[in-house]
Amino acid sequence: MREGGLGPYALATLLGLAAGAAALVLARAVGPGLEPDSMSYLGAAESLARSGELRVPWAPWSAPDSTTPLTDFPPGFSVALAAPIALGAPPTLAARWVMAAALAVAVGVGALLVGHAGGAGAAVGAVALLGATPAIGGSALVVMSEPLFFAWFAGVLWLMYRSPERPLGYGLAAAGASLVRYAGVSLVGAGLVWAGMQPAPLARRLRRAVGAALPGFLAQAAWAARGSLEHAAPPSLRMSHFGGLGSAVVNGVPVLSEWLAPGLPPGVARTAAACGLLALLAVVVGRAALRFDESSEAVARLLRILGIVAVSYVLVLLYARQYVGADVAFDRRLLAPLFFLAALGAPASVAELRRRGRRAGPTGAVAVGVVWIALTCMADVGEVRAVRDAGYGYEGADWQRSPMARWIRTDGRRHAMFTNDPAAVFFLTGRPARLLPRTLSPFGLGAFAATFARHQGALLGFVDSFDPTVAPDSLAAALGLREVAAFEYGRAWVPPHPPSVAPHPPGVD
Repeated sequence: MREGGLGPYALATLLGLAAGAAALVLARAVGPGLEPDSMSYLGAAESLARSGELRVPWAPWSAPDSTTPLTDFPPGFSVALAAPIALGAPPTLAARWVMAAALAVAVGVGALLVGHAGGAGAAVGAVALLGATPAIGGSALVVMSEPLFFAWFAGVLWLMYRSPERPLGYGLAAAGASLVRYAGVSLVGAGLVWAGMQPAPLARRLRRAVGAALPGFLAQAAWAARGSLEHAAPPSLRMSHFGGLGSAVVNGVPVLSEWLAPGLPPGVARTAAACGLLALLAVVVGRAALRFDESSEAVARLLRILGIVAVSYVLVLLYARQYVGADVAFDRRLLAPLFFLAALGAPASVAELRRRGRRAGPTGAVAVGVVWIALTCMADVGEVRAVRDAGYGYEGADWQRSPMARWIRTDGRRHAMFTNDPAAVFFLTGRPARLLPRTLSPFGLGAFAATFARHQGALLGFVDSFDPTVAPDSLAAALGLREVAAFEYGRAWVPPHPPSVAPHPPGVD
């Protein structure tokens, strides 16, 4: 397919490179930012580059080592970061380049997919929607796995669309996605369904379905086996039954409203606008998907794939919230893949309706889309300015230049760190830390006090806790510690008499 002399591959390449360049420029201006999860990704990447092991820089207070095997997150992002780190790149710079490259691939492949089905105009529209959506276009501004996941995500969609009769291809891509984020198992399920839907005798359909699902199953089984050997099972295997699914869904509604009606304050107006836009999206996609002829099979196939993936992803989210963790929240990060699918499906549907000679509906949808992009970009500019001025998370000046940061980097080097937020210690010093206990009985207090003394510890208490722990100030009082540093977000305590040994070298406890 060729429109205006520019083929879909060339156009997709240009759009992808533009997205990657924009991500590099923005990430340079703002950091990239650092969150608690970033500690696991970067810490495991540094560990892999240095020692060949995927270990994160924190451990329970009672553990013999101050690092633990990576299990809370799959290894894909850390493995990708380890390569440039091993070549000498600083960790945050490595993350910046990897995330920008991944976002370029995600946008480029998404543009290729929509352009192949709906033409160049639809491809440009899809890229505009992807770039304007904060959860997608802004995903490279914080060290997280989303950009790399989007790249695998788009690759799976393209392979399902382009080669539906070759399940091993999109099965392998889905396995790769599941090793970047556990939610990628939804793509394994979607590939299984898509392979089974392709016209063929039943036996062949079953073989195709198995071929699509087997790589993902083997990848997750191998990762789980590694966790078993390390005596640490991945979260997907720590199943319990959690209540509150309904309230979690209700709490996700404002996230959808904020995406659909950007710039409006929370309330009736935003909810009404979001419902109206959602209805318009459903009508446009529905009309394009339900009434098609042979000449529009490409768009119909694309919309079927997007629908299957969306349903599979929602089912995985519901399952995770109900059986994997009560802290699974339907926030912007978890809902971003659904936004990605909508950004591909909407312009392809509009292009299909225009091809059929429709005018009023597609024109109105395009006008609404332009207004939505403008409003979203205005909100994006405000967020970027705020991050540029103050930094984001642990990268911000209020953390990096605080009196407590100076103490941790100087006098604090003589101590092993015990804290309710190991990420703060890691991003200030590069050192691992031990996590405080959740509760303390009199017997437990004695055991903790002995461990604390043996490691010549310092107790760091922060306002925001990495995991639920005993109150640091209460623990400090129980141990008779003296306060030596404080700032807006936390305090530090040490034993009444300082240690008489040489300082710990960086990264060693």
